[in-house]
Amino acid sequence: MPLSKLHNWQPTADHLHAAARILGFLRLLGIDKQPHYLEQALRVTPLGVATDTLPGGGAVLLDFTHAAFVYEPGRGQGDVIPLAGKSQGALLTTLLELLDQSEFGGALASQPGVHIIDRAYAYAKSRSYNPSVRSELAGDQPLDIDTEIGRGYAEALWSVFNGVARFRARLLGQMTPVVVWPHHFDLSTLWFLGEPDEHKPHINLGFAPFSEGLPRPYLYAYAYPYPEPFDPPPLPAPARWHTEGWTGVVVDYDAIASQNDPAEFVESLCEGIFGALRGLL
Repeated sequence: MPLSKLHNWQPTADHLHAAARILGFLRLLGIDKQPHYLEQALRVTPLGVATDTLPGGGAVLLDFTHAAFVYEPGRGQGDVIPLAGKSQGALLTTLLELLDQSEFGGALASQPGVHIIDRAYAYAKSRSYNPSVRSELAGDQPLDIDTEIGRGYAEALWSVFNGVARFRARLLGQMTPVVVWPHHFDLSTLWFLGEPDEHKPHINLGFAPFSEGLPRPYLYAYAYPYPEPFDPPPLPAPARWHTEGWTGVVVDYDAIASQNDPAEFVESLCEGIFGALRGLL
């Protein structure tokens, strides 16, 4: 079934991104360091993205379809926190106050005159993390998310996730899981030619909601390092080479969205694109 056309996408994308950054920060407060910085990464779900399990056994979901945070504790009653009309800073404050005892063991205990966000920053740094600047996590602009567009993007992200994951399941070698990174709000997985090191030869397959010069979502891939010089190999249609700012492969969202089975289309594209890039390493 074709996906949403995501008309007027950017405003909702920006505000979902702001909310996703909060989940990444919550993970820094509860998840120990992992290879490839995966302590920051978010799990993809049919409704959006989630923290995965926090130390107290609970998790927080960012539900794109209802524009809400959903806290699912390890036991007991959960909470739903609508995003509409609330600023990023207010939402972060609410979640920190809600989760401190249940997930972080009271690590953010009250200090006279010190806001809970500042206490959380200090705690993250005590764990040897360097979180995003405060303005990227505690903005004061009220969020305004179109739930129809949010639902459309949840379906799109889930379809791409399934297509990438199914292709990835056929690969041999060292790989990272398929996750969403809160900083850029992109889905990504790495396949390593040998040693699992981001500075060694690898291929990245991913899906970005936007970037400079590419305001619409797109499937992407690149190889690292490229040979110097190299002739770009042919790609399966409708994939194309992108060379402005970075060199890699792009497939426009609209080409994916028009397919009757977008996940199968993405899976097939990944196979063809991976084959083209693998020959460059």
